[in-house]
Amino acid sequence: MSEVASSALFAEVGECLHAWGNVEIEVSQLFMIVHAAKWDEFTHPLRAAFESVVALEARLDMIMASVQAIAGLENAYPPHFKSLRKKTLALYRKRHEIAHFVLIGRNDGDALQHRIKPFFTWAAFQNDTGRAELDIKQIRERRAAFLALAERFVHHRQHVGASLGLRPDLYAQAGMIAYPSLDLMVEPAEED
Repeated sequence: MSEVASSALFAEVGECLHAWGNVEIEVSQLFMIVHAAKWDEFTHPLRAAFESVVALEARLDMIMASVQAIAGLENAYPPHFKSLRKKTLALYRKRHEIAHFVLIGRNDGDALQHRIKPFFTWAAFQNDTGRAELDIKQIRERRAAFLALAERFVHHRQHVGASLGLRPDLYAQAGMIAYPSLDLMVEPAEED
């Protein structure tokens, strides 16, 4: 396998996983704002407790339970968060494919094409079955989707902060894009 091709793929995988890390950070930021705690209090006990929970699904459930119990959020925000949760879990499955792979090469006509094979097994590789192999372009598309999701969490953080009547410096940072209320936007309908 070409060292240049493998280095390029490994670099894209690293960039993609780093983009997912931004999503994980924003999940914690949203949790802090839901509890009216300043988003950048990185040593806050509430953050420490939340971040001690490793499972993303459990973290998202903690946020949902909180928003359903907090006055000012309990009625209007849960449908918005439900949509965000569904999108997050769908992309989380895509993140697993980036995190658990083997670098492979396949002859495609006259050239050797390098890709990653998520959840590699020899049988799936030989029979060209299992999860779809991903090339650099597809990995970059996932990275862009992860970054867009992180930004969507920022939008939710701002919406929650404003809904709770918090000072903007508690949920935003100078120079950030100021998003409109989620109530003014049409989000795609999400099913259970």
